[in-house]
Amino acid sequence: MHRAAQPRTNGHASPSPATKLAFVDALIASNSLVEAAQLGVEWLARHLRVRQVAIALGDLERPAGARLVLAASHGLPPREVADFAVDLDDREHPLVQAL
Repeated sequence: MHRAAQPRTNGHASPSPATKLAFVDALIASNSLVEAAQLGVEWLARHLRVRQVAIALGDLERPAGARLVLAASHGLPPREVADFAVDLDDREHPLVQAL
């Protein structure tokens, strides 16, 4: 019997539907956005072999104004991303423009 080849992502076999469903279940069960972000970067690294990824979340309750802050990362030097923050009022910043 001939098995159909799985679609490829990033040069690697795409995760199975069961793997994707397990990831969604873990996201639903997470207790915070930061926990969900960490699950996301770990999943991307493990299953899609992403080498570098960062997830930022909006801190909208900051008294000095809303800003993007790092929630989770993989494959990036910690000292280079530890202080990552972008003020959402900075309309010239490429990340703010992308939003």
